[in-house]
Amino acid sequence: MTKRKPRKPIYGIKPALWEAQCSSDAHATLGEIQVGGTETMLFSTRDLIEPPGGIVHDDGPKRVAYSAKTPYEGGFLLFYRYYDVNASIQETPPQPTAGPDRDDGKDGPPLRTAHDPRGSQDAPGERRGSLAGHEVNQMPAGVGGPCPLQAGPDAGGTAQAEQEPIPQTIAIVRPWKRFAAVGCSHGPYIDPIARKSVIDFVRSYAPHRFHHLGDFTDLSALMGNGAGQGDPLAPDIDEGLAFLEELKAFKDLEMVIHEGNHEARLRRLAQSRNEVIAECSRLLLIQIEQKALALKAPLIEYKGIWSGSRLGNALLTHGSIFNEAACRDMAEMYCKDGVGVVISAHTHAPGMAMGRRDDNPLGVNVGTLTRRACMDYANNRRKTFSWGQAICFGEYCDDLLIPTLYVQPLALIEADQPWRIPA
Repeated sequence: MTKRKPRKPIYGIKPALWEAQCSSDAHATLGEIQVGGTETMLFSTRDLIEPPGGIVHDDGPKRVAYSAKTPYEGGFLLFYRYYDVNASIQETPPQPTAGPDRDDGKDGPPLRTAHDPRGSQDAPGERRGSLAGHEVNQMPAGVGGPCPLQAGPDAGGTAQAEQEPIPQTIAIVRPWKRFAAVGCSHGPYIDPIARKSVIDFVRSYAPHRFHHLGDFTDLSALMGNGAGQGDPLAPDIDEGLAFLEELKAFKDLEMVIHEGNHEARLRRLAQSRNEVIAECSRLLLIQIEQKALALKAPLIEYKGIWSGSRLGNALLTHGSIFNEAACRDMAEMYCKDGVGVVISAHTHAPGMAMGRRDDNPLGVNVGTLTRRACMDYANNRRKTFSWGQAICFGEYCDDLLIPTLYVQPLALIEADQPWRIPA
């Protein structure tokens, strides 16, 4: 077996010298593994792979683009195309495995070493290549095409042995991340204990993405087309933005801010014929937009049924339905075009419900961070009894989101107790 000239580095990745010559294309790029030019699989560059030779590199990310074996002189030769993101690569040439005459003096099938894509068998001391803790899908036999043998200089030329299609295992790794979402904190009406509980949870859980699903202000003075009857506007805006700023203070937290129907009053009244109301609304809206820019957080404008932000297979939005079956109806209405989960606020009533469809859409409501009876304009509604404090959190990847909903019991709220979210 002769050494092949290494390929040019791909985005700084230096390939190892030992490569398989394949009848169909098999190559690696930074973000994917492509076999035979037809199948493409995502691959994490943060996971350790046991490379040829049974040596585990624990100093950086690795990847294997192709592996195969071919019969040779009663045994097998194993071929790898192995890429290492690090500049320093420990290279191991293909190793022949035992043939019919086992080198351990025992009868039986030939040994397979750790180089074999199928793993070692009956070989004491050998280690298997692995991607522990991740999902591994089995590729169909023959993917990538047959691998002809290139003989070394001692063979006097190029020889080709009879081919044996071998199933190959290629790891498909889902890089899971954490998220959290709350909504309806309503500026000065936020419960101080709920506020501290959310901040403490974000500090300990360390989500990659945090969504505030809208109504981070209350703006009661702008109800009734800006009638002016309600709480002062300046402290309302300041309290709502201060909560967002305190959350964003955590390192590497990616925040998304959704406007709710309360913030939508500003955009609507900014077009008012009353110039005093219009100018006041525009100035408050500018204050919100500047804070979002300072926090480097996207600001999702509230457009009712047309607003939202995708995360995995979920849509996060403020919400537009306000009835007793809002979770179910939101799932049936919003879950389409690849969306399987919708997470919203708006109703202040936390809950989860499946939609009445065969694809099992899921609706989640994150409730509110206020206390019941804190808002005078809602104190004459029976629906207010269903309000509750909650937070939605969980994990997501590129094509999936798994939500968990924590609801603070009313008894603990009334006893001024902090949230008891399971670790």
